[in-house]
Amino acid sequence: MYFSKYNIMSQVKDSDNHFIVNLLSGNADILTSEESKLIQSYKGKELEVNDEISELIEKGYIVDKTAEKKAYQKAYLKFIDSRDDDEVQIFFVPNYACNFACSYCYQDEYTNQNQEVNSDVIDAFFDYIKTYLFFSWCR
Repeated sequence: MYFSKYNIMSQVKDSDNHFIVNLLSGNADILTSEESKLIQSYKGKELEVNDEISELIEKGYIVDKTAEKKAYQKAYLKFIDSRDDDEVQIFFVPNYACNFACSYCYQDEYTNQNQEVNSDVIDAFFDYIKTYLFFSWCR
């Protein structure tokens, strides 16, 4: 058993607590600093199944590599099968500024130029949608 490659761990901002999220299983937990250190010590090690890690296995944080690969393939195929039936979502993102301020996010390096979005930018966005996207949906 191994630490899942789909885990994300980080400290909760302004707290001694940490979090762990597994993007494949969809589980997330808040951890004490001690729990976080223990779980991080599992990275890169082969682990024997025992009571200490049974809950981590159940939540998908510690996995069998073959089973994890199969779970990923299954999730990917489910995504492929459902994407044609899913609603189309369009996002208007005029800059990379984000108000979440996550401590682990790489986009924190992007600066916000504090420029107001003007009507030219908004009109260009909707013109693009009308011109390029609308016709592809009608096919």
